[in-house]
Amino acid sequence: MAKGIRSSTLETGNEVGGSLKSGLLSYKSISIFLAVLVVLLLAYHQLPVKTSIFPSIRVGDVVYFNYVGAYLNGSIFDSSIAEVADAAGIYDSKRQYGPLVVVVGDGKVISGLDAALVGMRVGDFKQVFLAPEEAFGERKADALVPAPREQWAPRVISTSVERFVQDVGKQPNANETLLLPDLQWPMTVLAVVNGTVYLRHDPQVGQVVDTNLGPAVVSIEERVDEEASNLQAEPLGDTGYLKVAGDLDQILAELNSTGVVESVVIRPLDPKVGTIISTGAGLAVVRNVSNDTITLDFNHPLAGESLVFNITITAVNYTEGG
Repeated sequence: MAKGIRSSTLETGNEVGGSLKSGLLSYKSISIFLAVLVVLLLAYHQLPVKTSIFPSIRVGDVVYFNYVGAYLNGSIFDSSIAEVADAAGIYDSKRQYGPLVVVVGDGKVISGLDAALVGMRVGDFKQVFLAPEEAFGERKADALVPAPREQWAPRVISTSVERFVQDVGKQPNANETLLLPDLQWPMTVLAVVNGTVYLRHDPQVGQVVDTNLGPAVVSIEERVDEEASNLQAEPLGDTGYLKVAGDLDQILAELNSTGVVESVVIRPLDPKVGTIISTGAGLAVVRNVSNDTITLDFNHPLAGESLVFNITITAVNYTEGG
């Protein structure tokens, strides 16, 4: 380096001014070089400090991480970062964005991500490619389930006084009309007999109601309840309501002899393929719609897909000894 400085000085000639100018430039060059060297040395010495402050993640640690999930073609399907979701056109105003919190190894996230977290440190970034078996599994043919397009329930039902008070918040009174927050039509208390409350659904025929399959029209029809002959006018355990049929004075006789019940029938008007709905068996995707049947797919929407995740560790609560 000294040779370089002297060479620069000689290039200015024998003039005093030129020598001074050259000397100043050389001094400045040395200063810049030393400053850069100091920065590099500091950065180099910081590396082991960082890794000692933030140990590697182990099974049992509580990890906070941001992620971006995408298909192999780069199309983003999910992210914990609001700005990324917004840019990808998948922003959900009802969702709370921010780092996902998991206990590593407890199986609450897909296996590929769970395994990828082990060994990472706070501040680390990793891109993970996952085959279907490491993500949401392969698609299963038996998870496609046909369901009747029309859903129905007996118009007259019964429950215990205790369950009625628990659900409604007051004692039942015969001939009382109830407007319940989760029901889109009124109900009538027909009678209270020996600790059992008999109620009737009273929708308007032709009424349009909101369902998880979109708008649906309501009708009152007679339907056959195959289980009716086995039912008694008692509460049905923890399920709450027992299905009964007809007018109150004919309930047991008609129920046990015919199994025909006056029912509330709900028919979705225009269910859309691709709609994700919540059912008693879990989430399902509508795959096909016909006049009589709706085919529901209980596979995870991402089943069968190979995926890529970009994950960044933001914080870790280490287990004892971590």
